[in-house]
Amino acid sequence: MNLVTILFVIQSLLIVPAGKDDGVLPVELYYFFAEIKSDYVLLKWGTATEVDNYGFNLERSANLSEWVKLEFLPGYGTSNISRDYSYEDTTVVADSFYYYRLKQIDIIGSFAYSDTISIHFVTEINELSSFSEPKYYLYPSYPNPFNPSTKIKFNIAEQGIVNLTIFDILGRESSKLIDEELQPGTYEVEFNPKRHAELSSGIYFYRLSTKNFTDAKKFVILK
Repeated sequence: MNLVTILFVIQSLLIVPAGKDDGVLPVELYYFFAEIKSDYVLLKWGTATEVDNYGFNLERSANLSEWVKLEFLPGYGTSNISRDYSYEDTTVVADSFYYYRLKQIDIIGSFAYSDTISIHFVTEINELSSFSEPKYYLYPSYPNPFNPSTKIKFNIAEQGIVNLTIFDILGRESSKLIDEELQPGTYEVEFNPKRHAELSSGIYFYRLSTKNFTDAKKFVILK
């Protein structure tokens, strides 16, 4: 089984037009994340709305100072519905760190950069050596964003009480998935909001807690 890592950002893009240094470009970036596959990195992003969107340059860096364009993906011009984009980066090298960003370009040449996301490309061999012995670890959920369900995987190193809980962005508990004693090992739980609580679309957090370990990650529910 391959180690899956997902990182994402949700934002509205700020314009950097030629000859100007302020303003807002009416293209709303709904999500942007990177996912490790067996031998490549899958980049995905989506827009909630687009106005005069010419397209995106997907750029990559190994040091945050030198950037290269991997690909240009045409936009949808003007759109009032969500649009999804994806790209497979097959030029990555095992056990390396990479940074990705989007350069959004409108039809008159104005542009805006997204936030930068980073990822550590780990191969299957790295995963087996890293987890040859049980360790505490909370994996990124997959898929993310998701509809209708996502899977949450975690490792437990010692026998004890384990809590896996869902919180909203304000820190209020929404659902408790696990609250019991578990043996050391790897576990996977499917989370479907309709089975636990009627949750609206948006950002939520899932937290794994034991006597000696606590970690939390976030995911996005789409409806």
